[in-house]
Amino acid sequence: MIDWVPFVHVHGHQYVAVQSPHAPTPESELGRVVATVRHTLEGNVHDPRYRARDGDASFLPVGTRLHAVRGFGSWFRVASVINHQVIVFQLDRRTGKGDQAFDFRPNRIVALQIRSGVDGSVRNRVVDPQLTKDLVSFLRSARIAPRSGDTDTLTCFVDFAYAASQPISFGYDPKAGFLYPGFRLPSPLRDRLAPLGCA
Repeated sequence: MIDWVPFVHVHGHQYVAVQSPHAPTPESELGRVVATVRHTLEGNVHDPRYRARDGDASFLPVGTRLHAVRGFGSWFRVASVINHQVIVFQLDRRTGKGDQAFDFRPNRIVALQIRSGVDGSVRNRVVDPQLTKDLVSFLRSARIAPRSGDTDTLTCFVDFAYAASQPISFGYDPKAGFLYPGFRLPSPLRDRLAPLGCA
């Protein structure tokens, strides 16, 4: 048995479903169709060495349309509608620079949200345009350097919250200043996050 994660493979890359306790993205935020599922892996592929190809999806039915998400490049996010619910998939890239893996839209970010790493509850919601700008600037220019070991020390989440779409969310280890999947924050940014609930 293969324990598939919810993903789609398009544009030569894998996109993983955004798991979020936030309100779902409304259908009105979906744009043009950018791809269609051609092959469902669950129940059809039993070789753990199988490499996903364009048009593959772990669970979505064949024929499911994948849309661009308004305000984001389709290289970063796509979405499907299943039973009137929007499922957002985000590029799963763990190499290169931050701007190659994340499509930040600072003019659409409405708040920074700090959530518990235990139960996902919101500890703090902060509207601080300068801190948001400084974090985005750092993340865009920094290289992704994945940390070895487990993620048990990621005690909170830092969300870049959008008004009508799922946030861009990072697990955070405040002691190491490590923002998963691979950014070590400089001390000044760590110090500014600490009083917000990530200490």
